[in-house]
Amino acid sequence: MVSMFPIDYMHCICLGVVRKMLFIWKSGNRSVRLNEKYNLLEKKIKELGNCWPIEFNRKPRSLQYLDYWKASELRQFILYVSPLLYDILPEHMFCNLMLLKYAVTILLNKDLNSFYNEYANKLLISFVKNAIQIYGKEFCVYNVHSLIHLASDAQKFESLNDISCFPFENHLYFLKTSLRKSNHCLQQVLNRILEGRKPIHTGVYKKNIYVSEGSTENIKFLRKTCVNNTVWTIDSGNNCAFINDNDSTILYIQSIFEKNNKIYFKGRHLQKIKPFLDYPTASDIIHLYEVSINSIEGDIVEYTHSAKDIKFKGLLLKMTETYIVCPLNHFD
Repeated sequence: MVSMFPIDYMHCICLGVVRKMLFIWKSGNRSVRLNEKYNLLEKKIKELGNCWPIEFNRKPRSLQYLDYWKASELRQFILYVSPLLYDILPEHMFCNLMLLKYAVTILLNKDLNSFYNEYANKLLISFVKNAIQIYGKEFCVYNVHSLIHLASDAQKFESLNDISCFPFENHLYFLKTSLRKSNHCLQQVLNRILEGRKPIHTGVYKKNIYVSEGSTENIKFLRKTCVNNTVWTIDSGNNCAFINDNDSTILYIQSIFEKNNKIYFKGRHLQKIKPFLDYPTASDIIHLYEVSINSIEGDIVEYTHSAKDIKFKGLLLKMTETYIVCPLNHFD
């Protein structure tokens, strides 16, 4: 019977373990407190706001409001911000954090979970053991203990995304924001649902583009479109895609156009330099790469892919001297 009540990672990991660690780094024991480096963490989080995809309900918010951070903000911290802390956290604390980051990333993705579920379980067990040594026995509360059972739940239900409370929380927010007055509530919600089904690609700025000698075709260049419930634009934050092939090609989108009622993406293939992390193993297993600046800012040949070639959306983050890219691993 116990196994039929899965653990919700929203409360266990995001609102539980991740939030607890952030408060320890802020005001915990001197041995684990970040002190002046906490300001560096604050600065790094603020800088990410300009390249944040539209799928996130909130952009990275100041640590001054940590008391009010929502579960979605804590989720984006562990999944996407945490690898950037390599030069802020002490090495042993950063390595311990990556055990949790790798495990959560694997268990949220159905494909990765099917291959690396047992490995993720080992990572979580190692995280708990090391965390007790780093933060003390008082750190091992019920949420921390629950981590060692997450892999078995993910194996049984295919991924943690399928047993998460995030979709329910998001739908409650949708219902709340759908109401504009106190009466006819059901009709208001229905109207908002129907409005959401309308196509959203907008901003046609070129028509009748000359294609080849002696012929013209009606090509509409779009600034924004929605394909498979994913929003794409030519602006930073929503213009990086992983392509369906064996090498997981990464496309930096520079233009979107509609031709013969089909959506196409045109841009540069990002040149992967190496896996961004090498602990607990090379980060290419979770598709986290360091990419060449020249492949983004240089004069590189462009490629065109149809919408059906897109595997999943990517998050491209600019570092001091390089870029890193990873797929979006949360799905509400």
